[in-house]
Amino acid sequence: MASPVALTAETVNPSANPAARIAPFVAGFATALAAMVGAIIGWVGTRGLGSLRALRLRVIFAVVAMPVAALVMASIVTGFAGGAFVGLWLAIALLGIAFGWFAAGALALVGPVALLVLVPLVFWQAVLGGAQVQMTAAPVWLHWLAPLGIDQIGAHYRSLIIAGGHPFPWGLAAGAAVLGLGMLILRALLVRGRIPVTA
Repeated sequence: MASPVALTAETVNPSANPAARIAPFVAGFATALAAMVGAIIGWVGTRGLGSLRALRLRVIFAVVAMPVAALVMASIVTGFAGGAFVGLWLAIALLGIAFGWFAAGALALVGPVALLVLVPLVFWQAVLGGAQVQMTAAPVWLHWLAPLGIDQIGAHYRSLIIAGGHPFPWGLAAGAAVLGLGMLILRALLVRGRIPVTA
């Protein structure tokens, strides 16, 4: 018979309360959902406008709406789970603007067909970000998205709400913003040049 084994466990970055354990998932999902819904509202509200006016409004809408939505979200999350309010507000606002521009650009360029990609991406980003399970436990057809680095979002939110040293995902946010703005500008140029488009 083997000798008894003693095990010493150490909790690294323990959460302050049960709400803090789920808060990074809630913050990440709500950021993506708010960005997509804002993009849909902006797209529907500007469809009949001229190319440059629609472009300006679609860009400005995310810049105005997401910081307000982020303020509400950060207040709720830090109120229940604790964490760094200002840091969380800024992170949600910046990521929301970047993802809002990406969603707005996709909608402007290809119309409602973009929702076939945007909706699953919004609802699966929690898995891709490791907020629910590890990426290896996600469906195989999602694994090709792993190089996008969506897991940086959940890691940064966990750092702000619980603890850790994960920085803001600047590369991911900048990539989404540049791609979104590029699609919005391309859409404006296509409309201005009277090339038929769907949206």
